[in-house]
Amino acid sequence: MDEIEKATQNLTASELTEFSKVFRKQGKSVKVAYTLWAIGGAVGLHRFYTGNYGTGLIVMAVTVFTCGLGAIAGLQDVQNIRRLVSQANKELTLQIVKDVKRK
Repeated sequence: MDEIEKATQNLTASELTEFSKVFRKQGKSVKVAYTLWAIGGAVGLHRFYTGNYGTGLIVMAVTVFTCGLGAIAGLQDVQNIRRLVSQANKELTLQIVKDVKRK
């Protein structure tokens, strides 16, 4: 059983509907993350998309201040994209479940 199933198994039908609506709007996509990596991986766009603002800023700063040498870190990050998206969606799921239960 994956993380989303575990977190949502005790929701009522109306809560599950609300969860699904919110998750579809806010959930992160691996395809979008890879696209952002292809466009701006050297400056950490994919990290900003997945909510990793600190490491995104570090990658961006290193790339800018080393005249592009920091892009190597961004290019190697392609291996981490699935994990970053999964982590972002897991955190989002837990937050949405809390919000839905509160209503």
